[in-house]
Amino acid sequence: MCSATDIALLHVGACVLPRVENKRLFGTSYIATWNDILSHFRRLYPNQQAYEDFDERRKEISHYDEGSSLEVLKEFGQDGWKSLEDAIKDNIDPIAG
Repeated sequence: MCSATDIALLHVGACVLPRVENKRLFGTSYIATWNDILSHFRRLYPNQQAYEDFDERRKEISHYDEGSSLEVLKEFGQDGWKSLEDAIKDNIDPIAG
């Protein structure tokens, strides 16, 4: 899970920073399930209707080298990934009303 802002910065970095040319920049800040997202949503927007938790049996266990991605974010003035909660707010606030 990653915020749209984080992904946008990675795209810009890939276009304008020569040192990341031909490198893969992974935008995977948090391993989260839909239930994790729903939990944050319910806390942030208690008056909004939300789905019940899903029957999830496992979490994603893939691992990525995010070093280059974090360096790009830092170069654009952002010290690390946005939090999962901030990413949810950035996407929901404009439409939550």
